[in-house]
Amino acid sequence: MNVTKKRLVEIVLCGSIFLLLPLLIATNDIMENIERGAEFTLWKPFLTEYSSAVVVLILLPILLYIDQRVPIASNNWHKRILLHLPLSIIFSIFHISGMFTIRHWVYRLAGEQFETGDIWWTFLFEYRKDLVVYIGAMVAIYAYREIIRLRLGEAQLADSVEGKKDDRILVSKSGLFHFIDSSTIHWIEAAGNYVELHVATETYMLRSTMKDIENRLSPLGFARIHRSTIVNRNQIERITPALNGDRNVKLKSGFELKLSRRYRQNVDQPMANKEL
Repeated sequence: MNVTKKRLVEIVLCGSIFLLLPLLIATNDIMENIERGAEFTLWKPFLTEYSSAVVVLILLPILLYIDQRVPIASNNWHKRILLHLPLSIIFSIFHISGMFTIRHWVYRLAGEQFETGDIWWTFLFEYRKDLVVYIGAMVAIYAYREIIRLRLGEAQLADSVEGKKDDRILVSKSGLFHFIDSSTIHWIEAAGNYVELHVATETYMLRSTMKDIENRLSPLGFARIHRSTIVNRNQIERITPALNGDRNVKLKSGFELKLSRRYRQNVDQPMANKEL
């Protein structure tokens, strides 16, 4: 599973929740109107709920990016939470603007006028719900990653012994503990407050930042090739140009990674003789 597909799984898992809940809420509203004998238009409850859900789905990759940049589960979690408060307000502004735009055009196509009411009261009312959505999305992201961590196994850096640095990594999986040599790691990917160590067909979660693991492994032949990716240069088979000005890094295992222009100097010189 490459980086893009992995993120897609996170989006699909969270997105399915936002698609199912509107269906339940909309049908519940319809059933209550029928029970009360109230007049209603069948499509309006679905428009109300799904216009909101669609915009949340559009904004979901941004939430994943925010978590990637400022993960809450870190040593500075109390400062990160304060930073997420204004980010939740920005999220709400985009969410409200997007869903009201959708509702306006659908009402217009139906020959009706969509009324938003008092703008400040509406924002306060919607932000109250958006804050719950923002928190719920973050909880879902971290719960998913915790499940992945338990399924894949956890790793930790070995402690130095008598002043001698130990480059091995202790990993646990299915109740079994063993050491792996850092040279067997093919590539490393950021995952919130964890990094994923890809070792052949196995993947282990290590609680670390990309900067810390880069500083630890760069003397051993590892290079940062993307904001969220570190690669073992000994595992690189070739580097080829990409259409957008970046480059594709193909590993000996056949896996492909993106080499960002920002980090090109990290591999250009050592791999110059391998580039096609």
